[in-house]
Amino acid sequence: MKFGFIGVGNMGNPMALNLIKGGHSLHVHDVNREAAENLIQDGASWAVDPRAAAEGAEAVFLSLPMPAHVKDVVLADNGVLAGIASGKAIVDMSTNAPTVVKELAKMAKSKGVAFLDAPVSGGVRGARKGTLAIMVGGEKAVYDACEPVLKCIGSNVFHVGDIGAGNVA
Repeated sequence: MKFGFIGVGNMGNPMALNLIKGGHSLHVHDVNREAAENLIQDGASWAVDPRAAAEGAEAVFLSLPMPAHVKDVVLADNGVLAGIASGKAIVDMSTNAPTVVKELAKMAKSKGVAFLDAPVSGGVRGARKGTLAIMVGGEKAVYDACEPVLKCIGSNVFHVGDIGAGNVA
């Protein structure tokens, strides 16, 4: 499957690499292109902005440092919502605020896009090994569709409730 992955720093890079190792096609973006060079060498393609990362993707994964960064990446004119198609999903793997993910989920839903909050636990070592714990909040049907892909990233993947519950957990 084809995915977008935005934020390929210390945590996002090994998570994205595990998706590639799982046989998935990735369009990657980061404010620092150099952070993505190893992923590009392993078959990912570079996206010039979040919108380009989202275009044609089944889902877009986010691994960003702060809630404000997530909002900007999703909502900017060249953001994820500008490029993602109806019926697809945004999976925010950042540590975020429940209020922010609820707001973003509402905006995504108005465009026909699903949203999961799926923060991770296990650090860089767990990201490299693919053993992260992932606590996912959002609609169960969307979780069920994304679970096999999330298992490329983490060995302990749990649906914990409605949107925002992942970050509460």
